[in-house]
Order: sequence, then structure tokens, then C-alpha cells
Amino acid sequence: MEEGPFWMDPYRDMITNKTIVSYIVPIKYGGKVKGVLGVDIDVSSVEDEILNAKLGESGYSFAVSSNGTVIIHPPNKSLVGKLNIFEDPSYSELSKALSGSDRAFLKPR
Repeated sequence: MEEGPFWMDPYRDMITNKTIVSYIVPIKYGGKVKGVLGVDIDVSSVEDEILNAKLGESGYSFAVSSNGTVIIHPPNKSLVGKLNIFEDPSYSELSKALSGSDRAFLKPR
């Protein structure tokens, strides 16, 4: 468990089926974690913007978590939660572009 407050990676809420991020704060007493306090934030409006964004004639936006796992991918939803851009060699150019940054843009070949 994290020592202090932290953001969880986005996930699909099982009840609402919306994309959620959670902020978690450990509650300590006597130096030991006795519980947690968390808040869930609906980020489905951000997801909608990514899914509907048009980049030129055939371009698209997609989102990955901080560990490289695809969380939103408009043309291929089957990649969500399964593809990690830091582990797949076909995404090496993108993973290099993202190294040390929170966004990247790659020009079409």
C-alpha cells in the first residue's frame, strides 16, 4: 500500500459502466493504517472528448495510464486494459516520446 495519498489508474465502474479515477488517502492512527478515505471521480466526459476527437482524415487520440496500459482507444476497444505501450515493440516510438512527459504527438508515416 502507498504511504500517502495517491491516484488510482482509471477503471470502468461495474455499476455505472463509466470511467472513474479514485483518489485514496490512508487513515493512520498510532503510525499504522487503520482505514482509507477515497473519492471516485467520473471522467467519462474526458473519455467522450477523446473518443470523438478527429485528427485530420484518419487520426485519433487515445489514452494510456501512467504505467503504459491503454485505457481509451477509439478504433480498437479490444486493446483497452490489454495493451501496454511500454511493452509492445510496435509502440516503441510512442513510448520513447512519452518518456518523461505526459503527452506525445507522432506524425503519420
